[in-house]
Amino acid sequence: MLSSTATYLITGASRGLGLEFVRQLLDGGATVIATCRSPSKASQLTELRRSGPGIKNLSIVQLDVTNDDSIATAVKSVSASQSRGIDVLIHNAGVNLLEDDGKLLKSSRESLLASLNTNTVSPVIVTQKFLPLLEKTPSPGNKLIMMMSSNLGFLSESFGVVQSYGVSKAALNKVVVEMALELQPKGIPIVSIHPGWVATDMGSLYGKPPLQPKESIAGILKVISKPSSKLSGNFFAYDGAQLPW
Repeated sequence: MLSSTATYLITGASRGLGLEFVRQLLDGGATVIATCRSPSKASQLTELRRSGPGIKNLSIVQLDVTNDDSIATAVKSVSASQSRGIDVLIHNAGVNLLEDDGKLLKSSRESLLASLNTNTVSPVIVTQKFLPLLEKTPSPGNKLIMMMSSNLGFLSESFGVVQSYGVSKAALNKVVVEMALELQPKGIPIVSIHPGWVATDMGSLYGKPPLQPKESIAGILKVISKPSSKLSGNFFAYDGAQLPW
């Protein structure tokens, strides 16, 4: 079971679901390392750090998940500030490239590779580099890696939009299955989560989403607080439903 005082590192934390993770975790007493590509432009994160629990419990670190030098610098920065390591790694950063609505028969090589690089490859590399900090923390029951996925990655169903994004999330789900086996001896569970159709900049491109970020993230935090033996290597929705691959 995750402790309310665990240390969380979140990628893509400057807006949308990532920013809502930061808000709710701080309110719950957690220590949060919020990472984003451009901290100088992350005005809402900066405001959170100036007041309430953010004064003590929030740090902001520059991280471009597609850049190896940026990852290395972020790992060095977090290692210096978190002597006990980190407990939970949340991969929230992602892109939805809107080239021709992501139609596979119209997408360029560059667009497809960019989606896969950010949404599939980068979570693997970031996990590799931050793994020593996850192994370092002394509380086994608090450890977790969470991948933000999507039902657009279902193999059994197509929604007819942003297929390239769905392909990258299907591949990410396979990463979770395979990585769960590698991480098992280390006692670090990994889980894939579908946040629902949420009213964010990305989610609102295709209609009127039924969910607000606050509801989605509250549900996700409840899901990932389950015993790790029920989470690792599986795919869940924000409401706790276990999903098919």
